[in-house]
Amino acid sequence: MGMPDPLSNVLRVAILSRSVRERDCLMDILETNGLQVVDDETMKKSLSEGIDQEVADLILVNLDDSDDSELDILIEKIKIPILFNDSASIRKQVTAGGRAWGRRLAEKIVKTAGDEFSLADSAARNEAGSVEVSGEDSETADVLKIDYDALEADGIEAEQQQSAENTGEPVIPYKDMPTAEIVALNKEGKLEITPNRARRIWVLGASIGGPQAVKAFLAKLPEDLPVCFILAQHIGVGFVNLLAEQLGRVTRLRVSTPEDGMILEKGQLVVAPVEKRINFSGRGIISMESIKQKSIYSPSIDDVLTVVAKHYGADANAIIFSGMGNDGTVGCHLIAQKGGMIWAQESESCIISSMADSVRSAGIVSLSATPERLAESLVEYLEGEFS
Repeated sequence: MGMPDPLSNVLRVAILSRSVRERDCLMDILETNGLQVVDDETMKKSLSEGIDQEVADLILVNLDDSDDSELDILIEKIKIPILFNDSASIRKQVTAGGRAWGRRLAEKIVKTAGDEFSLADSAARNEAGSVEVSGEDSETADVLKIDYDALEADGIEAEQQQSAENTGEPVIPYKDMPTAEIVALNKEGKLEITPNRARRIWVLGASIGGPQAVKAFLAKLPEDLPVCFILAQHIGVGFVNLLAEQLGRVTRLRVSTPEDGMILEKGQLVVAPVEKRINFSGRGIISMESIKQKSIYSPSIDDVLTVVAKHYGADANAIIFSGMGNDGTVGCHLIAQKGGMIWAQESESCIISSMADSVRSAGIVSLSATPERLAESLVEYLEGEFS
């Protein structure tokens, strides 16, 4: 497909949706309001290589609370604006014909794409509300979210998720251990001193919009922090290594994926896997296990938080970033009960804020801020604690 005809201001939109019915509904809405929808086959073929203006002028992503975040990982390759739509907004009996919602959505898309475009049957009006931009830099696409109130959306109806706590896993007391010298058994069963072993763990929980937020957070951290991070990011199978690679390009921390026998160290970021779960066989020694109880989210943030809380007690802490649903709330409760701190990304800077909002509504969040400010606050906190 060639570049847009300068004499035609009809905007081409690529729609990404797990639900065929909801995609068809969005297509009817956009086409009725004068926009052109890129056929699904062309869009999917181009996604892995990176959608640019040869294919479309904007991509509309229809999100629901079962979504993995592989699109977040591919955003670096997308060179056109991206607009996220909450699928709850089209679960009503919305028709494409004359509904204000559909008209406002089309106007929002046109306004996002730029001044060179307009609706085919009338000029775009300015009543649709604001668009918030959180693009990483000029080399990547702008990532935007729809103002759901302005579009009369239902809001996010997160399903209640129950996370059964594992039993029989005692909290490992670290308070009596020397900071510089922690003794453990190595793989040969011999005692060895591990001076870089992390005594404190911060779990980072994220879903939709998480990779961008986590990258902004990590970019502000120095390499010599006296803690270890574990990232639990909802993501599709096969994307964990790609995510780790991308994170490694923006942070000075050592980024890795977990393996049996790995010791959690200071200045390290471990990206949780999808097809297995992290557990511990000893003091900070990772033991990979099969997933016995499937979750609608992969990896389960609640599960990672629960395991870390049980082994690290008051030395376990958490930060919840952008995401849909309430995964992480149960695990954060346990960490708070053990004496750990819970922070969260502020709503305004999230692509989808329901995950962070869920933890906030539980009354256990002591700090809400942008990803950058969360990083600065963590550095300040650790400098004061270890000085």
